Amino acid sequence: MNDSTQTTCKESSCNETLTDRKNEVLSQPTDTKAEVCNEETLTTAQPAWHAERTDDGVDLEVTLPGVLRENLDLQVEGRELRLSARRENAGSSRRLILGQPAPDTYALKLRLGESLDGEQLSAALKDGILKVSVPLASEARPRTISID
Repeated sequence: MNDSTQTTCKESSCNETLTDRKNEVLSQPTDTKAEVCNEETLTTAQPAWHAERTDDGVDLEVTLPGVLRENLDLQVEGRELRLSARRENAGSSRRLILGQPAPDTYALKLRLGESLDGEQLSAALKDGILKVSVPLASEARPRTISID
């Protein structure tokens, strides 16, 4: 890695907001640089991901190649969704001789918008793809008003 894509273990305070028309859906740090943590000599990178707005909420898809379910941690604290994951062969004695090294660990932090219910989310990992569904909060759901 070169210096423009590498930094030491620290967080950025910059935020990027992803919006769906009028409603804030998710926000995340804009600093997507890989990190090298000297204590463990493991590289950490932000995984590839995308979010789509649905009628029921937001569907998030995160690509985590080489990550097993037992090495994946997904937490919601307040309005923040945090993901950390470690590849199965992270820290192996094999040495890369050509190509781009895969990160040993992944980290992603997203802030849930007020219209989402972080307490009711569901997640599934299959073939290195994590799918997370975050439903709309009941207050944000459209409702039909009956007229007498």
